[in-house]
Amino acid sequence: MARRKATSALARTTYVTAPRQPAPIVRVSMPRAAKPAKRRKGGHRKGNSGGPFNLGTTLGGAAVAAGMVGLAESTGLIDKLPAIPIVGRKGALAVLAYLWAKHGGGGQMARDVAIAAATLAAYQLGKDKKIDGDVDGNGDGY
Repeated sequence: MARRKATSALARTTYVTAPRQPAPIVRVSMPRAAKPAKRRKGGHRKGNSGGPFNLGTTLGGAAVAAGMVGLAESTGLIDKLPAIPIVGRKGALAVLAYLWAKHGGGGQMARDVAIAAATLAAYQLGKDKKIDGDVDGNGDGY
């Protein structure tokens, strides 16, 4: 066998590769969905409160409604209501006013009357230990 010829470092060929160019950026434009309309924030206007005679507040409405319940009691309208067991006549007024406000459209005043009647019925039960309209005093409403 023949001996191989030794090559020197100078005789070696080196290959240099040129750097590749980056891939082109392709922009695809497609129609986009329209943005939803921005909701405008409502101006925080101060309502017309009506001054010191505003009856729309909870305290004012309850006070007027309690006056109406007291007037109905002094004129004898509450005595014409049936005494429902456990709740009595004022409780019956509270239930009727609540149902009227909820279903019949009695509005805010009917709701206030229901709250005032229920409050007065609970006050009377706590104070006198009896239900308004209870004949024999045993607490069943009859």
